[in-house]
Amino acid sequence: MFIARLIQTTLTLLATILIVVALSPRDGRAQSITYVDGFDALPVMTGMAQTSGSLIFDTPAGRILQAQLVGDVRLDASVDFYRATLRSLGWTPRSPKADNRMVFTRDDEALAVQWAETTAGDLGITFELNPAPAP
Repeated sequence: MFIARLIQTTLTLLATILIVVALSPRDGRAQSITYVDGFDALPVMTGMAQTSGSLIFDTPAGRILQAQLVGDVRLDASVDFYRATLRSLGWTPRSPKADNRMVFTRDDEALAVQWAETTAGDLGITFELNPAPAP
């Protein structure tokens, strides 16, 4: 089980790096990749920054994580970026984008992604990870 998880994490990280490189601007400047706190290799989209106040909590049933990003990016660009990124990380979409919200599952976890405009006019994205309900 440990080896399988290690292989999955390594492949996830590699896939994330490839997506970020493929979706990065081609202006010749080197860009560092930052990741959403607590999430396995989930990159912060260029133009966005993580806000303070993330929740990271382990329970006997699994992890509970919540993090917010904010930035001056277009909604459709961020939806496309995170839909592609999450799929490459092994997340399966379980709902279409409705009311600016999507739900993904992977193994025994569910990830809800919510997009909303902030009071400053920027785009905010909230990631909420919870143990997936039993089928």
